[in-house]
Amino acid sequence: MAIGVFRDVAFHPVAAGPPAVPSTIVLSDDSAAVLPQSLAIELEALGWEIRRVAGVHHDMHLEAPQRTMDTISDRL
Repeated sequence: MAIGVFRDVAFHPVAAGPPAVPSTIVLSDDSAAVLPQSLAIELEALGWEIRRVAGVHHDMHLEAPQRTMDTISDRL
């Protein structure tokens, strides 16, 4: 399943655009497969806030739930 998803994203990427409302993307250090750094930079330039949870993998909400929550608590 994952291979098909990666191929679909690679060949049909979604165009980046500004958020309609203040929006935050939370990434782990291991996020390159989810969101390439070049796209993170592009989104940030368009007005998205990029936050990172250092030292964890893609499943940061399971690996470090409190740190992940602390990263977004001001947005809730």
